[in-house]
Amino acid sequence: MSLLGNIAKKAVVKTIKKEAEYGFISHVENTRSVDALINKSTANYMLFIKKKSLSIKRGFTVYDELDNKKYIVKTDSLTFGYPCIRLYGTDNHEIGNVELTSKEGMGTYTMALDGKVLGTLRRKMSLKVKLELSFNNWKLEGNFMQNTFTVTDKSGNVVIKFDDAFSYRDTYVLEINNREHEIIGLLLVMAVELALHGND
Repeated sequence: MSLLGNIAKKAVVKTIKKEAEYGFISHVENTRSVDALINKSTANYMLFIKKKSLSIKRGFTVYDELDNKKYIVKTDSLTFGYPCIRLYGTDNHEIGNVELTSKEGMGTYTMALDGKVLGTLRRKMSLKVKLELSFNNWKLEGNFMQNTFTVTDKSGNVVIKFDDAFSYRDTYVLEINNREHEIIGLLLVMAVELALHGND
């Protein structure tokens, strides 16, 4: 093969490699958080919350680790000052919701599952943003600069970790140490979403 042929062949191989790498990176960015992939061993189970980009009102779709669609999250449009966000199954059956139920102080947000109140999240008045969780003796701590939150039980064990779904990325991660906490974890993400950003 001529010198010119060899150069052309190398250029084609190089282009194919770049396209393959770009395709893989795009897939990772669109389906999973890179941080989550690196720290996958920190949780027994993970859900990925992806923003709906072409939607009039803010919403999210939730996928499992195999990229199967599991849940849909929608915000109410007409709330009259009391924002609400709802969790649906893939069959559009409402599973639970979180809504602002009191404007006293910085607001109280109530989490409900199938119409039954589970607990509340209060945004407290402070120099720093502080959220107080009232559910199952769990404690919520958050790094609001990095948009990450950790929930621990009364013994101090981490039960849930998640991202702030309003951060700059398109896909956010919910890490759960017990699959039974899947719905609770999603409701907590939704509660933090409302407490920090409302329905905007």
